[in-house]
Amino acid sequence: MHRFLLFCIGLILLAACSPEKPKAIWNPTVDLNGTPTISQVLPSGEQFFADMEIHIKGTNFSANADDNAVYFDSEKAAVISSSVDELVVRRPKLAGDSITIKVVVRDAYTFATFSPYKIEKVKEE
Repeated sequence: MHRFLLFCIGLILLAACSPEKPKAIWNPTVDLNGTPTISQVLPSGEQFFADMEIHIKGTNFSANADDNAVYFDSEKAAVISSSVDELVVRRPKLAGDSITIKVVVRDAYTFATFSPYKIEKVKEE
């Protein structure tokens, strides 16, 4: 009898509590920038000689260099300069035939990708 009474009291307390609604993950009031895109990367992999800068042309980049992040596969490149349609980055210290470039822009919903990109090893004579 005692257990049954405790069970009933617990059930009543549980039913009386109204669960809180979960907080929304998506905030519709946030003004997201447009989706960044990459249209061209210069120099192309075949034209790499001694170029230490890579120019990434596209749309919806941030004019503030700190708001852009550029990755060559998993290696982050240093952004030298930026505008809404072009980023200039330092050549990363990696080489490969099928490198994926990703541009991440602060307050953008998705990131831009460009693949495959070829970077040959630097050769000394």
